[in-house]
Amino acid sequence: MDSWQEQLTIGVSLLTVLAVGAMLPVVQWRIRLRSLVISVLSMLLILPVVIILIVALSVGSTI
Repeated sequence: MDSWQEQLTIGVSLLTVLAVGAMLPVVQWRIRLRSLVISVLSMLLILPVVIILIVALSVGSTI
């Protein structure tokens, strides 16, 4: 597997663990885990945009 595929697998595994943890009955832990899941999901949404921008800038600078 490529490094990005390994990172994607790790990210999906982490999100799965966090999603299972968010179902725990303890309210304080649920709130903390829910905010952590939201922050991780937002990072996963922002990360591809940053990668595409970096690749576009590096390709543009070599042309």
